[in-house]
Amino acid sequence: MNVITCAECDGAATYRACADRRFACPAGHHLAPVDVDLDGRTEWAVDGTGTLGYVVSPSYSLDLIAEALGDLAESSGCADPEYARRAALDDAYTACLDYVAAYRCGVA
Repeated sequence: MNVITCAECDGAATYRACADRRFACPAGHHLAPVDVDLDGRTEWAVDGTGTLGYVVSPSYSLDLIAEALGDLAESSGCADPEYARRAALDDAYTACLDYVAAYRCGVA
């Protein structure tokens, strides 16, 4: 998980979950969940310590895994099949790690 830091603190402090369903940095700056603006490839999450961060969207990770498996199936027809095979496996592995990171934060 990549942590989201407080812009008002020049990125020096991380946000933590509060009882009022908002997030606050140690200096007391607040952030509401609706104010967390991420692209469609990422989603916000809170880890076991209450730290706010973001992870790769599980659905996007699954798309990347499927794409990598397709590349792996087509690798034998490439000019350098061993390189293509390793690249596809690396892509699939990275996407799997992203999926597991999201799962561990409860984003599934």
